[in-house]
Amino acid sequence: MLFHLLHPVVLYLGGPQPAPARMPAFDIEGFGSLDPELRDPLVEAVTMAQGVGFGMPIFAGGIPGQGFEAALAFLERPDQRALAFIHASRTGTGPTSVASTISTRFEDGRLLMTSNFGGIPRTPPRHGVDGVAIPGHFGFAPLWAVHQHRLQAREALSAITPMTRGDDPLGYEFRELCGLYEFWVRQGYYTWLPDGRLKATLQGACLAAWRGLWPWKQMADRRNRRRTAEAVRDMPLLQ
Repeated sequence: MLFHLLHPVVLYLGGPQPAPARMPAFDIEGFGSLDPELRDPLVEAVTMAQGVGFGMPIFAGGIPGQGFEAALAFLERPDQRALAFIHASRTGTGPTSVASTISTRFEDGRLLMTSNFGGIPRTPPRHGVDGVAIPGHFGFAPLWAVHQHRLQAREALSAITPMTRGDDPLGYEFRELCGLYEFWVRQGYYTWLPDGRLKATLQGACLAAWRGLWPWKQMADRRNRRRTAEAVRDMPLLQ
């Protein structure tokens, strides 16, 4: 129980999150100068995404205030059935972590999301988001196979709304980030500081910490594994 008291205090007394900022795009020189341990796994995942029909990527990174190296790739399908982003990060000399997320919106407002990010979320789910996570050792191609399987099943209930980031993909992502921060504030997890940064509330620090501790962590993990099993039950290769 000591952790249940200490973790909220650590989160509450910790520094605020940086104000939401538009991610800078990498130019050719900047992308080429990235550490190969970060760049190469990202390029490998992007190549796999393009192999299953996603278009040209936009590479971005270098977000101020992060305590780790990170680079992202934003992609979308030419048929506008899905958007995707791939996030590669590493801390110090540790291994590179690569996670991908694919999303499709439907006319009834539901947002279908499929990811291979394995972490336990520390914030509440957004209304209307139907997300599942497949195991992280599966790459982008199996992730797309699961997402496509899910969206085809859901098309019987509602038509797909075409999705595109338009002519300003990084502006689109900035607006999405601002919307996510606003949601966290409305839920009572954070409050805005005068300089635009986010500070955890006492309530938010407690809830975020407890989501990563027993028994909530175990309950969330069981729920996620059950939802994933339901999503892939007709896909034997992913059992």
